[in-house]
Amino acid sequence: MRIYTLKEKLLGIILSNTRNSDVAHDSEHTFRVLKTAEKIARAEKADLEVVIPAALFHDFIVSAKNNPKSRSDTKLSADFAKQVLSELKGYPAHKIDLVCRAILDCSFTNGTKPNFLESKVVKDADSLDTVGSLGVMRIFATAGQLQIPFYSL
Repeated sequence: MRIYTLKEKLLGIILSNTRNSDVAHDSEHTFRVLKTAEKIARAEKADLEVVIPAALFHDFIVSAKNNPKSRSDTKLSADFAKQVLSELKGYPAHKIDLVCRAILDCSFTNGTKPNFLESKVVKDADSLDTVGSLGVMRIFATAGQLQIPFYSL
């Protein structure tokens, strides 16, 4: 499947099915992770047919961090990706499990460690979105959304 076609189809699915209400994991976060993952993947010669869907679906389902359901969000995101890719005409079936594994390996909460290149690419791209001024802004946004202090003595 051509990478451009794959990306366009998946972006359409993402935008029409967004269920995420977490301000730090909105569509802009997804697009930043995708852009970074693509850059890293090209430099490392990773398979974009795995990296692109994994980056797009890695935070598809996100509950508020203070919600006990949030621990299963990564699994639910991987399950949704599997469903979408299984139904996507022309997507290589043998890559679906790799996409799901990369999504599962991306979880900070579950503490998983990536064990193949594409998984490492997506995890690194997601991690890079947590540092610097953008990371600080995301922390403040989350604190505001959860109505918790971001600093106390």
